[in-house]
Amino acid sequence: MNSFETPKSRTMPVADLLQRIADELRDLTQVVDNLQSLVGRLVAASAIRDGDAMRELQNFDRLGQNLSGVANFAEALGGAAPEDWLVNPHSASRAVHLSDLAARLVSQGARGPASDPAGAGELEFF
Repeated sequence: MNSFETPKSRTMPVADLLQRIADELRDLTQVVDNLQSLVGRLVAASAIRDGDAMRELQNFDRLGQNLSGVANFAEALGGAAPEDWLVNPHSASRAVHLSDLAARLVSQGARGPASDPAGAGELEFF
């Protein structure tokens, strides 16, 4: 059974799913903005003057703009989707390795900020 041939109880309007995706992308945009600010302060404090490094750091801005653009796109698609278009996102959620994110995407009432420190997992250093 694929995501479009499912019992009614596990489906949701495509517009709702696209809105949830847009919300997640907006949360990520805020995280990128915060990181950009932090890295900017660290760079200023260390007086890095390497032009190549500075250009690479500008990718934070590009990343934030792209995330915001895709969020706007998903939200606009959702607004244009017919109300009777339904999808079961549960099978697709198994491809999402972060359980909190998967739950927010498919479950009613599971919405909370993606960057909420109280709900954050363990910190991993690579």
